[in-house]
Amino acid sequence: MKITDLSHVVHNHMPVYPGTEEPFIEHPFKLEACGYNEARLRMVSHTGTHMDAPAHMLSHGLTLDRMPPGKFFGKGRILDVRGKNAIDSRFISYNIPDFAGIDFLLLFTGWSDHWGKESYFSGYPCLDREAAEFLSTFTLKGIGIDAISFDKEESTEFTVHKILLEKEILLIENLTNLEQIGSQEFWLVCAPLKFENSDGAPTRVISIEGLMLQNSEVK
Repeated sequence: MKITDLSHVVHNHMPVYPGTEEPFIEHPFKLEACGYNEARLRMVSHTGTHMDAPAHMLSHGLTLDRMPPGKFFGKGRILDVRGKNAIDSRFISYNIPDFAGIDFLLLFTGWSDHWGKESYFSGYPCLDREAAEFLSTFTLKGIGIDAISFDKEESTEFTVHKILLEKEILLIENLTNLEQIGSQEFWLVCAPLKFENSDGAPTRVISIEGLMLQNSEVK
């Protein structure tokens, strides 16, 4: 069995969406002085590798804390879209003609290679509107991408987000290490931090290859 961590580490001065407050982590309680270590964290809900809930963009949308845990686990499928700027429905349907049994689609753009550089924030690949509408017709639990957003940096309408979130398809952004997944199909665990009225949350995402489990066991 192979387990791969697909999440960035949260730390001070890490890359964040332009205009977003950086996380702040301090260590006010130290083992030497208090007998234990305890950190204090301050960060916005869409820090690092994180998940967007429908409530992120939709006034009537669900928050993550109201979703059952089975929503964050299922069969994953990776799609290599490296070299493509606009990810269109024709390319997706050609490479994945059947979405039966797929809970999570991970888009491997290769853009995580830019993590920590200014180039990470612009020119990244995205789904086009037609592709978003195409994917919204399937019973996916979520879609992930190794880039900072599902919409272009100049977008003010966030069309792709809204199309998918309207169907309660969770969006996972800022993935990493997708090149380490050795199989097109695997199990995915994407457990967001659980807090009240969460429009999104930092998420520890892992892939599991070689684990035998029937789809009927996933609630």
